[in-house]
Amino acid sequence: DGSNFQIIGGLRVVGKLVFPTSSKLTIETPFIFVEGIFQMQHPENVHIVLTGSDNVEFLPHIHNMEACGGDATNQIPCSVGSKPIVVAGGHLDIDGADLECPTWEPLQKVGSTPELPILSECMELITNGNAESSEDGRIQSAHIYN
Repeated sequence: DGSNFQIIGGLRVVGKLVFPTSSKLTIETPFIFVEGIFQMQHPENVHIVLTGSDNVEFLPHIHNMEACGGDATNQIPCSVGSKPIVVAGGHLDIDGADLECPTWEPLQKVGSTPELPILSECMELITNGNAESSEDGRIQSAHIYN
């Protein structure tokens, strides 16, 4: 319904959190930790605003203690910087782009060409129009964040 949720202590998903296509809300939080399933189905009306500038400590759930180098008897926190989205032992599933738009690239190809391997039809979706394309329609330079 367009509600605004401020989660001051951060959002931690240990079970399952699903935002269906009909969701319409804004979440303001300093971090998101995913140790379960975080799923958004076509999240056109779901906005996540990461807040704050403090360094965040991630202390894994007891069933995921090895995520920061701990073991069954020793739970160790990790420093994860400010405004983190951490997926540790969990699954992040955000269905936000057209199926024709690539959303990942094999690491082997990264750095092998000065151009990002994203077709021009997908530029508006990814960069809000802040991109320059080469003659073959691939992005040459872009500003992902405004």
